[in-house]
Amino acid sequence: MYLPRRLSDIFGEGHLGASRGGRPHLGVDFVTVAGTPIYAPFDFQTRGISFPYVGNLVLSGYKGITSEGYDVRIWYVTPLPSLLVGSIDVNKGDLIGYAQSLQDKYPNITNHIHVQVWSNTYVPNSFEYQGKYYLDYV
Repeated sequence: MYLPRRLSDIFGEGHLGASRGGRPHLGVDFVTVAGTPIYAPFDFQTRGISFPYVGNLVLSGYKGITSEGYDVRIWYVTPLPSLLVGSIDVNKGDLIGYAQSLQDKYPNITNHIHVQVWSNTYVPNSFEYQGKYYLDYV
């Protein structure tokens, strides 16, 4: 299953470096429909649940690490409870959860998941990380 990259909507664009007011967007957004099964775009090890917004425990996802040591965030995915117990190895293509709806937070936004991969010294282009994303290059 391939997910197209989020282009432009009333809240902006979903590419790496897109403007977020006074800061750049640090990941890549992929278009989904709420409830869609989401599969791991690459191998990583879970390190727990991650919340992109302080005080909002509804929108969530994963924090993790790749075998190369890159930190990972995959947001707007309801995690599978079995993947939140300790550090779990996830393989590319494994079911990791279900897409969440962003409509309560951002009415009329293009629903999407957010994928971010980085290290303390280098922010790789999440769109091209190992060429292993489920996405449509069109």
